[in-house]
Amino acid sequence: MQALEPGGNGSVASAVENLLTGHAGWFQVVVDPQGKFPCVKDEDGNTLVTAECSIDLPAGQPSFARSNRYHDLAAYAQDNWKITPRLTLNLGLRWEYYGVQHNKDPKLDSNFVFGTGSNFFEQIRNGQVFTVGATPNSPASPVGGLWNPQYHNFGPRVGFAYDLFGDGKTSIRGGYGISYERNFGNVTFNVIQNVPAQFNSIFQSGTVGAANPQVLETNNLGPFAGTGTKALPNSSLRYVRQDLPTAYAESWNLSLQREVLHNSVLALEYTGSHGIHLYSIENSNQRGFGVVYLGTDPVAHNSIDRLSRQYGNMNTRGANGFSNYHALNTRLSSNNLFHQGLDLVVNYTWSKTIDNLSSSFSETPQTENLGLLDPFQPKLDKGLADFDARHRVAISAVWNLPYAKNFHGVSKQILDGWQFAPIVTARTGNPFTVFDSSANIGDTVAARYFVPTGVSIPASGNSNNADPVGANAFTFSTLPVSPTYTDPLVGSGELPTCDMVVNGDGNQVSTGQNCRWPSNMTSRNFFRGPGVYNINLGITKVFPVTERFKLQFRSEFYNLLNHSNYYVQTGAAADAACVSSTLAQDPNYCGLPQAGTPLALIGKRGVNPAGGVPNERRFVQFGLKLIF
Repeated sequence: MQALEPGGNGSVASAVENLLTGHAGWFQVVVDPQGKFPCVKDEDGNTLVTAECSIDLPAGQPSFARSNRYHDLAAYAQDNWKITPRLTLNLGLRWEYYGVQHNKDPKLDSNFVFGTGSNFFEQIRNGQVFTVGATPNSPASPVGGLWNPQYHNFGPRVGFAYDLFGDGKTSIRGGYGISYERNFGNVTFNVIQNVPAQFNSIFQSGTVGAANPQVLETNNLGPFAGTGTKALPNSSLRYVRQDLPTAYAESWNLSLQREVLHNSVLALEYTGSHGIHLYSIENSNQRGFGVVYLGTDPVAHNSIDRLSRQYGNMNTRGANGFSNYHALNTRLSSNNLFHQGLDLVVNYTWSKTIDNLSSSFSETPQTENLGLLDPFQPKLDKGLADFDARHRVAISAVWNLPYAKNFHGVSKQILDGWQFAPIVTARTGNPFTVFDSSANIGDTVAARYFVPTGVSIPASGNSNNADPVGANAFTFSTLPVSPTYTDPLVGSGELPTCDMVVNGDGNQVSTGQNCRWPSNMTSRNFFRGPGVYNINLGITKVFPVTERFKLQFRSEFYNLLNHSNYYVQTGAAADAACVSSTLAQDPNYCGLPQAGTPLALIGKRGVNPAGGVPNERRFVQFGLKLIF
């Protein structure tokens, strides 16, 4: 259950108030569908109720127990060849087999299977859900699992090391390899939510923001309590594409290393990688997809017709992700530098990471929608990765003070045995996306910010704003009001516009061809936040007690300078819809009320929206260790 709030966006204050008064915005329930499947809707959006899609009330609880099994196998061989005294070659080959996920009781798992059709859209329209096991409901399957097995996952590995001048002080090293990755459990385990073993649906309270929303259900079964029968409405799906390939990445590197001082190496290193078939999640059955891609007449029939008329959102487990990474690293490492007891590592990295999906679930605040913006145009989300940092410096050292080693008595106890270990890191800011949900029709995606005509939008703002907007807060950047974009047939800002024709009824319908988004829509992660830095320090003192026993005192300072970095508050706070009169009045959603004004991107000190540093502060800890 979610409490209702006036703007329909789940803000804390108004939602709690409605919760206390017993009102619900929506009610979610999970029941045993008794082996039945949801009813199908006709082209006008009317539910076709039959006995085959109705269950007896009261409904029971489904089984939540699963015992998923895999059978994995891998083989690896490698060898080194000393081609010449100065050249060493390494060759290897790894073969991976990741077994298909299957449940101990196959009747509990089900998956969506594409139907017939000349294109992907028709195959979704004609597709069905089948249980995975060998039952009358299942289609013929060579594996009895969720996807077809992959037996060709061969990963070659090649590496070399070359002594450039033959003096053991300068080397060139390089390598190339392919690595495969299993699809991790939570992505595929979620098929537990599918019919006919489990029915999961959300019931709306009616008009969002209504003066008298429905009273909170008093029974855990909600609409499935009571007696009689109940037709199963459209339910959501979590399905895995049967043609799912194994994700893999190509990696390569080349480095030049030179001993510049005794035990001191200077290195110039290049690293690159290319991710292919990375695991993705996208909603392939959004409202309006039937109008946009299959040409449903929005005037004569259902204006928000889906591709599948039996199911709601279909969160597809696919492999539409890709990535590219390039980095140049300069490194100086030294042991006992100048014989002064100092071990030092200094790294500077320039890098650029481009992808279309930085994580399968898109759970970072930079990505406020589930998966890809357009599941049929994966390249539309090509942009900087959520974690891209163009410049990064890392310095670490361990300094064992050598100056009192030959002291004796009290002076040795006081001055000898000290160790200092600082770690300094600094990087440029990560990118983020500004979304626009002002024309959202309530599915899992929102379009990105649209740039007004003739306006130049800076990618970065200023964290040194002298006019703070609140305690430890600042206006990082101010963006003009985003132009309104809606699909001409569906009236939604989360769908592309395709070529259109006039049908026999004189209405415009989509051809499903040449589908495009406005050219003034910003790219994913177009904006970039401010840089951050941090300093940690460890100080250790060893006190000799006897020849066998030593007492070590440790002090560790995290965020030594008690420095708070600046972070732009992304997610809902970076939604261009906040300029509308409906959402802008709710500071819990938009950050600050700003109806009819430009969108202000708010930053805060020490509050990282990614969750890695919820509240930056200095931490100090002390410890004693007895060494013997």
